[in-house]
Amino acid sequence: MSENAKLNIRQTQGLEYKSVDNTLFVINKEGSSKGIKIYTGYVIQSIHKDKAVIKDCYVAEKDNFYAHGETVKKAIGDLNFKIVSEKLKNEPIEADTIITVNHYRLVTGACELGTKAWMEQNNIQVDSIRADELLLLLRKTHAYGLERFERLVNFEAEG
Repeated sequence: MSENAKLNIRQTQGLEYKSVDNTLFVINKEGSSKGIKIYTGYVIQSIHKDKAVIKDCYVAEKDNFYAHGETVKKAIGDLNFKIVSEKLKNEPIEADTIITVNHYRLVTGACELGTKAWMEQNNIQVDSIRADELLLLLRKTHAYGLERFERLVNFEAEG
C-alpha cells in the first residue's frame, strides 16, 4: 500500500477525523460526486496560545488516493493528478506513445523550469512528441531524467 493510501478514520469527543497524507483532517460533512468521495472540513495547522489554528479545506478520495484542496475543484484536480501520476510512473512507453511535457515531468521528476529551459536550448517548440523521437533527443543531449525515462521504454531506439 502506498504512503498516499494511508487513511484512518477515528472519533474523539464527537469529532470524526482522518489522517490524510500525514495531516490531521477533521470531517464536518461527507458527500460524493461522480464516484469521488468529497469530505468538507479542516486541517489543524498548528497550536497557538493553546488554541488550534485551523484551515478550512476539502478532501477528495477515490481508489485509495486522497488529495486536499482549498476548493472541491482543486481537491478533485489534485486527486486526478495523483492517479494519473501513479499510472504513468509504471506504464511502459512504446515508440508511438505521445509524450507531453507533463507526462515527461511525471515520469522523470523533472521540474517545469528545467524542462522548459531544455526545450528552449534544443529549439523544441511542440507540446507533445512521439516517444521514439524524444528518446533520440534525450540521449543526444544527456537530458535530466533520461535514465528514468529509459526504464519505461519498451522499444529499441534507432540512431
